[in-house]
Amino acid sequence: MEEEFYATIKLSSGEEIVAKVSYDPNDDIIVVFQPRLVSKTMIKRKGMKIEGFEFSSWMNATPDDMFIIPRSQIITMIEADQKIIHFYETYLKRKYEQEEQLQNGGIPGNRRDSKFMDGYITSTKDARSILEQIYNKS
Repeated sequence: MEEEFYATIKLSSGEEIVAKVSYDPNDDIIVVFQPRLVSKTMIKRKGMKIEGFEFSSWMNATPDDMFIIPRSQIITMIEADQKIIHFYETYLKRKYEQEEQLQNGGIPGNRRDSKFMDGYITSTKDARSILEQIYNKS
């Protein structure tokens, strides 16, 4: 395995992802860590349309964060510049913080640890408030 770096990758499926990448020339594969799907987005600000992009999970039905992609499935791959790396790392940090907040019911130390119970205790009012905060931040 070669040294890890951040990359923007265009796959033969048409998907564009950003991830931390390591290339294995022996097996002709890349290993991607915490890949995020890049999607175009359009917002309107002060009467002007601004085009940008946003991240979302690449693989939704798995908790894994490391994937192997054969080089034959890659159209192109470029090293990400510092602005993209910063945006990507900020996204991951916010996502992690939101997940932590949901797990803790919005209150540090509010997690229920019991082998008989699965979930978190909170009132409907508090849960609604927490979810609205998360929605408004996204």
